[in-house]
Amino acid sequence: MTHYFFTVMPLFVVFFWLILFLLDFRRNDTAKRFLTLFLGVALVNYLAHWFYFNHNYPVYRLLDSVWVFTSLAVYPLYYYY
Repeated sequence: MTHYFFTVMPLFVVFFWLILFLLDFRRNDTAKRFLTLFLGVALVNYLAHWFYFNHNYPVYRLLDSVWVFTSLAVYPLYYYY
């Protein structure tokens, strides 16, 4: 049980901040918009990690290419932010 709790925590942290930034999306702030995009990509990346570390390999096989794309996309998004 604690294994599932600790493997889902990064997903919840990113999801929490993504929801907060989406609720305040009305402002015309470019930095917040890029940070919201970064958090969305990181959320998909951590979701793929969660499936892998909880031994759900059939779903992870489908998300493996998505994981590679999001892993490579996170660094330029953070750099541009």
